[in-house]
Amino acid sequence: MIKIMIKKILLLLAIMVVLPGCVPVVAGATVGAAGGSVLYDRRPMKVIIQDDNIAYAIEKQLFHVDEIRTQCHVGITSYGGVVLLVGQAPTQALKDQITAVAKTAPGIKRLYNQMTIEAPTSYLTRTSDSWITTKVKTKLLMADHLKSGQFKVLTENGTVFMMGVVSRSQAQVAVDIARRVGGVQKVVKVFEYRRGDNVGGDTQKSQPAASSSPSRQAPRITSNDVAKIQPRTTTMAQTDEALYKQDGA
Repeated sequence: MIKIMIKKILLLLAIMVVLPGCVPVVAGATVGAAGGSVLYDRRPMKVIIQDDNIAYAIEKQLFHVDEIRTQCHVGITSYGGVVLLVGQAPTQALKDQITAVAKTAPGIKRLYNQMTIEAPTSYLTRTSDSWITTKVKTKLLMADHLKSGQFKVLTENGTVFMMGVVSRSQAQVAVDIARRVGGVQKVVKVFEYRRGDNVGGDTQKSQPAASSSPSRQAPRITSNDVAKIQPRTTTMAQTDEALYKQDGA
């Protein structure tokens, strides 16, 4: 027990010292990898490298589009081939263009564009977002019976996005923790769910929540699942059909 607490304290100090990475700023807008945070990442090294390559490929393509580079703030993150785009675009046309460009990157299993139609956020807002991410990760790390290393957390304009491969119960525990962190306006779940619902152990085979393959269907959301969803929480599985139509992922 003492060893576990020491490990958690050391990891907590690491979070406090190393804040989520900032992205380069160009002409008041941003195109770059989102400042997500994962502790003791459990993904195989091959998968981590593939995810990094996917994010870099999208970033490179977007950077060469003048309107996107100068007018939009785009955060890019990939977890197990699931790509999440966050940030702001001044028009729907630019948001759609970002989706179209991002889809050309190889290795993407699914693409979620959660950008909003508005002017890019300020540097102060982005600094606040980084601090919120740090606080959420700290809370997850200190929670009992929660494998916080399975969660990737990033914050955009007060909205916390959570990614990972987890059981539904672990996801709910993590979301409940994140919702109570100061500054968090909303929590959005971008999870792949494991079979079973044991809070203490996610040892069973992973069951993806969604797939880009036409032959595989997104999971059905039961009435019990809906009852667990808090007013300030959004689950991506509920909007899979809309995202398919919007992004063509």
